[in-house]
Amino acid sequence: GFILLPLFGLQASTTILMTVAAIGLIPVYLAVRLKADTTDTVVSGFSRTARTLPLAAAAAAIAAWLFLPSDYVGVRALPKPEPNERVLNQSEGVNEIVTITETAGKGRRLMTNGHAMSATWPLSQRYMRALAHVPLLMIDNPDRVLVIGFGAGNTTAAATLHPSVTRVEVADLSRNVLDHASYFSGSNANVISDSRVSIFVNDGRHHLLMNAPSSYDLITLEPPPIGYAGVASLYSEEFYALAKSRLKPKGFVSQWLPSYQVPVETTLSMIKSFIDVFPRSVLLSGAEADLILIGASDRIELDPNQLFANMSQRLGVRADLARLNLGTPREIAGMFLGSPSKLAEATRDAVPVTDDRPVQEYGVRSLLNLGEFVPGSVVDLSGVSAWCPKCFDNGMPVRVVEGLDLYLDLLSRAYGATPAEGARTRQLSEGGRTVAGSAYLGAVVPETADVHNDLGIAYASRGQIDAAIAEFRQALARDPNSAQTHWHLGAALAERGALKEAEEHLRTSVQLDPSNLEAAHDLESVQSVSSPRRR
Repeated sequence: GFILLPLFGLQASTTILMTVAAIGLIPVYLAVRLKADTTDTVVSGFSRTARTLPLAAAAAAIAAWLFLPSDYVGVRALPKPEPNERVLNQSEGVNEIVTITETAGKGRRLMTNGHAMSATWPLSQRYMRALAHVPLLMIDNPDRVLVIGFGAGNTTAAATLHPSVTRVEVADLSRNVLDHASYFSGSNANVISDSRVSIFVNDGRHHLLMNAPSSYDLITLEPPPIGYAGVASLYSEEFYALAKSRLKPKGFVSQWLPSYQVPVETTLSMIKSFIDVFPRSVLLSGAEADLILIGASDRIELDPNQLFANMSQRLGVRADLARLNLGTPREIAGMFLGSPSKLAEATRDAVPVTDDRPVQEYGVRSLLNLGEFVPGSVVDLSGVSAWCPKCFDNGMPVRVVEGLDLYLDLLSRAYGATPAEGARTRQLSEGGRTVAGSAYLGAVVPETADVHNDLGIAYASRGQIDAAIAEFRQALARDPNSAQTHWHLGAALAERGALKEAEEHLRTSVQLDPSNLEAAHDLESVQSVSSPRRR
């Protein structure tokens, strides 16, 4: 396999092996025939047929095989491209078949053996680049980075954008994947030829063993899909302990956690193995359910002012983040999902992943066990101050992260969306939808009455009454019987001076929810003002 596959590919190698096996039958046939001729005085026609049949069958099988198209095996073994997706290149290596595809309006994908490994799609780039950008922005002068798993080169390229970084090491088992890096040069900027980048065709864990303790400011990983054999060794307690020993005192580990690939209990086990080694970890959402675990030996604390200063000094980083809708401290702080205490609480009864217990290899999601995209037990956006205590002053976001409360409120709607709502949201995002000025929120936040109600309240609190009225009307269009929305719209209309319509909505609110004394009070106030006018 190490010789034939690289030279001839899977189908031709199979042909060679079949031919050799068939030729091997010839001496066996001759030996059997010679023995039969010397012992049997009479050879029946049936005996002759029985001896020649295997050779004839082998010859017929090889002949039929040779008439097959040259790509017969590959075409049937790999999934067909999606609509509007075309194959740019397909290459067979020792370990895998690498396929590069392109989808109009989205970008390119790297697939191995038919499984998506990496891509240049906007949401893919967002979490892959965040794996490097977010921890490196929390370090004043990062110097040395290890990237385990090259993929399309998104994470590696992101690391090289930080001016103080002098060395980025890439450990990847597949030379075939690395040979296709040029297909993604539009997003990775030919990073593989950067003088600061050193490539090692090696297992990431072995690479760590070959390096001294306290070597790296950042170790970041995006392994193959969780269910791949052997991948569990990059999610185990033993691996994280090794990685921790190779970090500098203020260094970080960032780990990709695709929670949608496994059942909830498996996700919790994978988090458990991480926080057992890094108890002060935080959980972030890189993009939708592509989660990111951030671990360090010390407490992990995001300082929005330091973050803003580092982004201002690293202009290439800031530009890269801006195109991914992560260009402000608010958007980076808004990636938060779960605090150390929340993760510890959620995984209290979970069994951690260890080298001897690779639970995710046996817990790959099936169509019969869809689970949750993001386990609700690890999500607590109200705990964001545990990660970013300086983001708030007297319970309100400070100026550098202004609007963070609304941003997180909207994301909470996204994390609680149903699969059907998520599918509709993706369709809407293809038309360039934005929410609160963010294309990322437009891609993940569902189009619901609650979302428009949240936006209306936020606009009203800022004195943007016309914008608030527009959002409340959108909310009522989706839920005409919402007492809360009728109340909010009535109050906003009264503020604008549209007393007649305000009275109608306030009256409806009170009828729908007589227990809302505030709505009843607002109705009385509007009636007292409008009554003299009527007289």
